[in-house]
Amino acid sequence: MTPSGLEYATFEDLSAGGLKLWLDHEIDSGVMIELEFSLSAASAAPKNSLRVMGRVVRSVKKENGFEVGVQFIDLQSSTRAFLEKLVDSSEGPF
Repeated sequence: MTPSGLEYATFEDLSAGGLKLWLDHEIDSGVMIELEFSLSAASAAPKNSLRVMGRVVRSVKKENGFEVGVQFIDLQSSTRAFLEKLVDSSEGPF
């Protein structure tokens, strides 16, 4: 959810600190957004989606759209711990 309304995007590079979104347009740095994203069933997530607040830290034009870096803001400690465990390659579902 951005100031413009509900938007759908592909994400990658998930970490406990943030993620990268792929959009068809730019979002200005500093803009606060609400993110809700689904996780793989293989991740054994306690729920199938997470909802967090984030701040756009960069928006870079690429060949097929915009790469938008988002920093998570005020994550609950349980959510941060879950994300850290999820992205730890020694404990992930790889």
